[in-house]
Amino acid sequence: MAKILKIPVYLSLSFALLFGIACGSDQDDSLEETDSSKKTSLNTNTDVPDSSGTAEAKAKAVIVIDALGNEIEFDGIPDKVATISPTATEMLYAAGGVSVLRDRASKYPAEVTELPNVGSAYNPSIEEIVKAKPDLVIIEALTQARFSPVLAQAGLKVMAVKA
Repeated sequence: MAKILKIPVYLSLSFALLFGIACGSDQDDSLEETDSSKKTSLNTNTDVPDSSGTAEAKAKAVIVIDALGNEIEFDGIPDKVATISPTATEMLYAAGGVSVLRDRASKYPAEVTELPNVGSAYNPSIEEIVKAKPDLVIIEALTQARFSPVLAQAGLKVMAVKA
């Protein structure tokens, strides 16, 4: 059965959880976060996806509920991540990830300025994003929610973040 995580308001923790899943140790390292209405727990010893593609690996998939309430299932860590807002780009890099493309306003960290840009965060080139074939597209929930359906229809996993 897949583990379901709720994306907390402070998303850098969520990214750390998402991108740290495969880096878990052999010991029982439980992480818990509590807010006024919910409790989320992740035990990295039991939630590390197996890269062999077995039924056991599928049973250990992680489902993340993003800032728009969408469920995104991960069988492993995405290799090609695309960020199309400065918020998403900075959160991804703060969690230790890297992007394959960016919006033109993303300038931090400095190395992202070398990435291909897909235009404005408010009007990115959907065609260029789809052409890059990322494993995951990270959007900003408040200003980019309208892009989620079209990107998902193109077969891309989309995760909305909010800061």
